[in-house]
Amino acid sequence: MRSDQLNGSLSKLRLSDLRPYLEARGWSRTGEFQNALAVFGRGLGSLDQVLVPMNPGYEDFNARMQDAILKIADDEQRPLQAIIQDLLSSNVDTLRYSIRSSATDRGTLPLEQGLSLLEGARKSLLAAACTVLAPTATFHARMSRSDAEDFVQACELGQTEQGSYTLTLRCPMHALKSGDELPVPDNSPPFGRLATETLVASVSRLVNAIDHDHIDAVLQPNQEYGRVTANLCDALIKMQPDGEYASLSLAVSWAPSIHSRVPTNSVVIRGDHFSSISEISKQLRGSPISHAAPFVAIVDELRGAEQADDGRRCGEVRLTIYQEDEALRARANLNADQYAFAVEAHMRGSYVMVSGVLNRGPRLSYVADVVSIHELEQARIAGPL
Repeated sequence: MRSDQLNGSLSKLRLSDLRPYLEARGWSRTGEFQNALAVFGRGLGSLDQVLVPMNPGYEDFNARMQDAILKIADDEQRPLQAIIQDLLSSNVDTLRYSIRSSATDRGTLPLEQGLSLLEGARKSLLAAACTVLAPTATFHARMSRSDAEDFVQACELGQTEQGSYTLTLRCPMHALKSGDELPVPDNSPPFGRLATETLVASVSRLVNAIDHDHIDAVLQPNQEYGRVTANLCDALIKMQPDGEYASLSLAVSWAPSIHSRVPTNSVVIRGDHFSSISEISKQLRGSPISHAAPFVAIVDELRGAEQADDGRRCGEVRLTIYQEDEALRARANLNADQYAFAVEAHMRGSYVMVSGVLNRGPRLSYVADVVSIHELEQARIAGPL
């Protein structure tokens, strides 16, 4: 941040911005110094203090404000710029999805993994918003609910931050108008805050259940924040980093204007958590569909390495399946006739209708027992897509 930008940001801050932020993090106001600085400490007599300037008219206001924020940044082990951004966002919850692995030591991430992180973060927010609207559901078959989508669309990408690789999302608490008819109590926090609280509380609950080997506990409803859902589990697995010792973390800076009911500010999901999360997702989703059903798809890759009895090629293809409100990556094994048609569809780039049993997976699904594959009529493409 350039010095002029820094001074511009510092001049916008006030004691009223810092007080709720500090109090939410365990600081309390213990007094004043020379009627110019508000003193915040960890308790009476504590030497660990933050001195916040009170009068923006003083010439050294920006310098003293910078000192206060540097103290906060040092205490939280976060960049100065990130603290300032949080303080200027009094009605915005800030979520940070961070990946730590050997690939992120320089603050970079392979493109495909970065795209998966972004998509997984979006799906986790959407899953949490849907849980606010339907708190008893263990699996949201459709996440295309207008209120949930409106909330996600109102969220913004924040600036990247130093340390591992961090994706920052800014979630406005008042993303939905107060007049909207929502199935939540009138005295509850704004919808955006309900969604971020549900997300952080659910991820924390999930990780604690795995660590304490109490998987059954996470399958039960939580009256305050709803259930952990299969959708949330799938979103987390979508963000799973590569590497044996890699980890994914979720941290939140709550908007200081409203006190959060969730005591947790950060959760670390280790590499060994993901296999349990995958199993929990299957249990929450319920019994899989065992009969063939039609799906709109496009053929992405031809991987057939086998030959049928007549010498024609057959075997695996990779598909993108369009189901409800999402696109699923999937594989399928085709016989020689089906594979020949898949080759033609792939060359033309045309949509197909695949009939089979879809077994959903967190990253790659599988279409078993393919009954048929044929071209989708042009007139029908516009509907599902």
